[in-house]
Amino acid sequence: MGADTTAILIIEAHAVVRRGLRQFVVEELRGVIVEEAQNAAAALVQLASREFDLVFLDLSVPGKAGLEFLSELHSAFPKTPILVLSMHSEEEFAVRSLRAGAAGYLHKGSSRQELVRAMHRVMGGGRYLSEAMAEQIAAGTALPAPEDRLSNPEYE
Repeated sequence: MGADTTAILIIEAHAVVRRGLRQFVVEELRGVIVEEAQNAAAALVQLASREFDLVFLDLSVPGKAGLEFLSELHSAFPKTPILVLSMHSEEEFAVRSLRAGAAGYLHKGSSRQELVRAMHRVMGGGRYLSEAMAEQIAAGTALPAPEDRLSNPEYE
């Protein structure tokens, strides 16, 4: 994108959530272009039509949802940062999401301030996990569980 224009894509099945996230992003980033996709097929069309500075992805969108879709998006658009915004707990999906290509993972119950931090860090080329999840990983308490031996479709 141009230096003056930021483009964000929200991939989310629920219209109310898309609208709320859109409103939040518009309030946070002046002059931003926000597009929405309610399913995997629409998301792929939009991603092919323009470059995005950030993609918010819910792992539960219709079509090709989940970690496999995340992996597919990352493979097809490797320069596009993806921030997973999900109802699933970080303990369940954060590390798997990062392995599948996400630049960050955030629970939908997170605060506005945490969403701002995550959005800016990911758009700046960094990675994002909540402080609590990062602490678990750093302390070694987020050890791989037995279910980590399952493939992503098996796990889901």
